[in-house]
Amino acid sequence: MKAVYPIRDQFNFMRFSGLQLEDQVPDSKAVWTFRDAIKGTSLWPRRSS
Repeated sequence: MKAVYPIRDQFNFMRFSGLQLEDQVPDSKAVWTFRDAIKGTSLWPRRSS
């Protein structure tokens, strides 16, 4: 079934993020703002050369 993987993947991501089904999910602007805030800090992943 083609639908099983995306659904399972979304549930895995929710579990990783600590979100429950009834939780509100941040919109893209909030995620983008957070990304910009941590860029250049030790929280931002560094690429291995």
